[in-house]
Amino acid sequence: MCKCKILSINPKTEVKTLTLTLLILLSKFCIGQKSNEPYQTFPSDSSHENFLLTLVNDSIVEFQNIRRHMSPRFKSSFRYITTDTTITILYDTFSVRDIFYKSPYMSKYFSQNKINLTKIKNGFIDSLNSVLYLRQSILPKNPDLFYFIDDKMYRQDLAITDGYGIIRKSPKTNKRLQKKLKLVRKNIDNYSLEHLKGLKAYQKFGIKQVFGVIVLTLVSKNKIVGNYIDYFGSRIQLNADKTFKYSWHIHMSSSWTKGTWTAAGDTIYFDMVPTYDTLSRANSNGSISDTLILSTDETPERFTQAQFAALLLSSQSQGIKNYPEKLFFRKDRLYNIQNGKLVAKKQKGFWTSKKFVPWFFRYDEE
Repeated sequence: MCKCKILSINPKTEVKTLTLTLLILLSKFCIGQKSNEPYQTFPSDSSHENFLLTLVNDSIVEFQNIRRHMSPRFKSSFRYITTDTTITILYDTFSVRDIFYKSPYMSKYFSQNKINLTKIKNGFIDSLNSVLYLRQSILPKNPDLFYFIDDKMYRQDLAITDGYGIIRKSPKTNKRLQKKLKLVRKNIDNYSLEHLKGLKAYQKFGIKQVFGVIVLTLVSKNKIVGNYIDYFGSRIQLNADKTFKYSWHIHMSSSWTKGTWTAAGDTIYFDMVPTYDTLSRANSNGSISDTLILSTDETPERFTQAQFAALLLSSQSQGIKNYPEKLFFRKDRLYNIQNGKLVAKKQKGFWTSKKFVPWFFRYDEE
């Protein structure tokens, strides 16, 4: 006969153990979205309008605009499906007709057939449209503007206005911030400026900064000065005296440009300073007239008509290859800027199908 010892468990202990286990599971897996509580949107740019989202029940979600003085009110309800980590809002063109009519800005947001949201603590993230949703109850009634200068955060109190836009309370002055901004203004050309808000501000700084952060970062000119080259025959020499030389060479053809450069934060601007030769021509009446022409080399000279004709055979020329009007400096690289975006996609080289990175990179001149 087997003798087994039976352990007796206190019912109260068992209940506490089960309760603790459930709490741990809930804290780990439950995101905690609440029904009938509005969530406010925070777009990362101005192309989307702020509005409110409310989960009416387990399948219906409601969108409404944040009313301003004299602005129209609208509400629209849609169906949604949810998982442990996501919410998908479904709609069609007919169901969003009121939004298209009353809010042109929001119509851009509803240009797809659905909106995919990822659940986070106290809200959602719409990664496709770069929009953050936060539970309205956790937001401050009087939000602040933040400055992030040289890796240090400063808080600036904002004015309080009513629905008519009239200031009811003036902002308090942050003396430490004003002192820092005064120093920045004296050296503004060496600072990069970036305004982050919404999802971008949340991802970098946290919830408190979603209303806006102005980021000012010192960029030393000594870091920018140097020699750069790309895979497409171009070189740029940035000198400490704010002069530059851009050169381009492919097989038998070459071009060069000299000028001055200035930096506004991380963006470098170039201005050409032409080098001229003087072309002397004999007129029909026997007089001599002079004409300025772009020099083929870096030394200004005077030429006769016959000498100038010989120069036309030269494969070197000034400004034949367009120099970049501006470049963006980041981590010892110079990026071209196209339509407000950095050009970073690989491009095909000359006479080859191989692709190369499009930016300039620093090199040590021999």
